[in-house]
Amino acid sequence: MSNQVINIQFPDGKQQVFSKGVTLTDIAQAISPALRKKAIVGSVNGTIIDLTRPIVEDSQISLYDASTKEGIQVIRHSTAHLLAQAIKRLYPDAQFGSDQL
Repeated sequence: MSNQVINIQFPDGKQQVFSKGVTLTDIAQAISPALRKKAIVGSVNGTIIDLTRPIVEDSQISLYDASTKEGIQVIRHSTAHLLAQAIKRLYPDAQFGSDQL
């Protein structure tokens, strides 16, 4: 097999060949445009990553949407950052974290 392609294994055990450097967004689109729109985050070989990071080796992947535990955790984490940024803009001296109490 060419070193320009990688094998991607899905949670159901099925495999598909993609070009090296493919992203989870690309894979979701190849499966279904609807999945591409719903996917929030994914995992590659058990590590949660964003949808745009290139995959460069044979991998096992999963995709998560807002109905999954992983998707909800990412949404909550991201919104916490957005809220903190908004508070800092309104109150520049605001401090966050228990070490600052």
